[in-house]
Amino acid sequence: MLTPGTILQDRYLIERLLDRSPAGDFYLARDQRTKQPVDVKAITRTEPDVDTLFAREVAALASLRHPALPAVVDMFAAPLGRFIVFDHIPGLSLEDIRARSPHAQLDADSAIRLLQPVLDALDQMHRHPARLAHRNVRPANIRITDAGQVYLTNPDVAGRSGAPFDGRDLHADLCGIGATLYTLLTGAAPPLPAERVQHDTLRPVRQVRPDLSPELAQVIQRLLSFDPAQQYASAAEAHRALTEAAPDVICPRCSKPNRASARFCRSCGAPLPASDPRSAIRAFIGKLPSLPVATSPPDTATATFDFHTPTTSAATTVAAVSGVASKSATPALPSADAPTVDSPPADAPTVTSPPADATTFISPPADAPTVTSPPTDAATSISPPGKPASVEATAEAPAVSIPAPPPAGAPPAAPVGGAQRQRSMLIGGIIAAIVLLLACVGGGYFALGAVGLLPGSATAVSGVSPAPQATRTPATGGSAATAEARQNATATAIAIAQRATGTARAEGQTTTAQAGQSSEQQTATAMARQTVAVAAQQTAAAIAAATQTAAVPTATPAPQSLIPQPGALSLADYQAQTRGLRQLLFETFDRGERTKAIWTQVDNERRRAALRDNLYYLTVKTPDLTTWYTWSRDLGNTYNIELSVAFQTVGAPASVGIAFDVQPDANSGLFFEVTSDKRWLFSTVVDGQFITEGSTGLIPDEIIVDGVGTNVLWVVRTPSEIQLWINSKHVATLPPSPFPGGQAGVCASSFSGLTEPATVIVDNFRARAP
Repeated sequence: MLTPGTILQDRYLIERLLDRSPAGDFYLARDQRTKQPVDVKAITRTEPDVDTLFAREVAALASLRHPALPAVVDMFAAPLGRFIVFDHIPGLSLEDIRARSPHAQLDADSAIRLLQPVLDALDQMHRHPARLAHRNVRPANIRITDAGQVYLTNPDVAGRSGAPFDGRDLHADLCGIGATLYTLLTGAAPPLPAERVQHDTLRPVRQVRPDLSPELAQVIQRLLSFDPAQQYASAAEAHRALTEAAPDVICPRCSKPNRASARFCRSCGAPLPASDPRSAIRAFIGKLPSLPVATSPPDTATATFDFHTPTTSAATTVAAVSGVASKSATPALPSADAPTVDSPPADAPTVTSPPADATTFISPPADAPTVTSPPTDAATSISPPGKPASVEATAEAPAVSIPAPPPAGAPPAAPVGGAQRQRSMLIGGIIAAIVLLLACVGGGYFALGAVGLLPGSATAVSGVSPAPQATRTPATGGSAATAEARQNATATAIAIAQRATGTARAEGQTTTAQAGQSSEQQTATAMARQTVAVAAQQTAAAIAAATQTAAVPTATPAPQSLIPQPGALSLADYQAQTRGLRQLLFETFDRGERTKAIWTQVDNERRRAALRDNLYYLTVKTPDLTTWYTWSRDLGNTYNIELSVAFQTVGAPASVGIAFDVQPDANSGLFFEVTSDKRWLFSTVVDGQFITEGSTGLIPDEIIVDGVGTNVLWVVRTPSEIQLWINSKHVATLPPSPFPGGQAGVCASSFSGLTEPATVIVDNFRARAP
């Protein structure tokens, strides 16, 4: 056994033991060259032919490319044994997940979904010309990453299956699947195969879990059988049988049952878990408690299945259950910039954000089709995305904050004192003050309106980031002569009001002093009020006259946002439109070097794009940034794009979606995106400039799945229109594209409220055209 701190090949620093079994020890190590974590498998057998088997099987493993198999990084022989280095797979093992589940048992649907990728990986291994076998299938060696990707790790290389298989390694692998499934469903591992040969004490699975279907119990029985006639002939056959035995899936939209293998609901067309298994697995793991519900002592063999001829100590140790999913460090990626749209120029219309302690809300433009607000307890303020500028050019403009309205003033206090004269004087003064205030407000209204400072005098366009206040275009304004005339009228009105107030106060005082009775006091007060009213009429007349004499034509209103036509098509319409298209690319981001040749990887101070876990991760690090990555093929003017998107950083002010009609200069294109709070938007960029008339505001739609859920976006592009679809629902139809065609890909945007990097995930990119 290697101790922590041991260095192999002057490169791999052993950190800790992950698993120990007769198949060999499995360690977590760190590559001293790349500074990345790796998994190291130690083979310590001493049989005469072990070197030949080791070299042959490792070479075959290195040639395999499967989403559920970690890549082989290195292999070497040393005085301490033979070693294989794999990519490190972070996350939870199936044993961890089982321990954190209620009663240490999984439901049938989740257990089957987690094992389907493993069976698919075993099928590829078994069909390899070298007839590869894993020989170490058990819950501790099946790991699930944060992205929902399932991996089969820690193979027994150059090993042999012991009794009762006697070298039939492929059947040993299927028996390992059966034992793993039995453990996940019942919470206890079945007896070891060698024990069952002597005395079979295996309890039927339905005795422990009566709620399981007879079909599923039959599949488990055949997987655990030692009789070759009862065993499945291949992993592919076992995969089909397990899928058919899975319970029906209930549609989350219409609550109708569907087959477990169905990708879309047969009743309403909504996407089902089979359309995006990784999203379903992520959602399942996200619901698990953070701490183990029940764990087994680390020195027990609760989840260990020994199918090997004992060549080392028979003691088997299961790694301690961890309640926290580990994460590998992100490797440094080469700089290979893709088209990026950054912050707007300084002359963009201003969209202001509320103060940090204000109630959170999202405000689309005043003329947008829909205006809604998220819950008042939301923690993040999301502002519209940044207006594109030139590629790789940042020109952030200062945001102008709107101060919170002052609290309403308290009502005037009641007059104090017993003298009637003081009370009458106070009443007259209050009335005069009100008239003066109205005159000031009236004149100020025209003055502020003239310079465009009134709320609503400039259109706040969604998708445009903040710009200096001086650059705002007045929507109700006029020329400088108009403003000057209105200011003069205001000054005149104030002077008249002041004189009227003075006169009213004097007459009110005189009249009140002469009055000796209550009725006479009331008459004096009425006379003072009448005098003030006459002064107010004179003030209004002066303002109207000054305004009419200086009237000039108003300025042209600011451009309005695009108002889409609501969607009205059905899923059948979509299928009919795309039936005649041929598939050009279906990218699942798991094709190794071929995927890397298409999709850019970049990491700089503003953004990152990385391929890992067979997914494409896009990160925006600065606010008001839009970036896109496209497949370098012009799709023409008629095509269909499909894409699955999700949010790793839930609640971040960001969006993700499809970029299409991207022009060769990388400065123009169309963008269809969704946010994690159930909103979507469409944007048009021409020559690096955000086009208001070709872009929508943030539009809410309940069809969008929030949080960590996956949304499937579709775009149907024809010469006559653009159709936007979300999760099988037609959400909008837009006018024709301003471009003749172009490239398509994926995009991610940040909003002005971004305070830390936001990461989104894309998968299953499909492009079809005639």
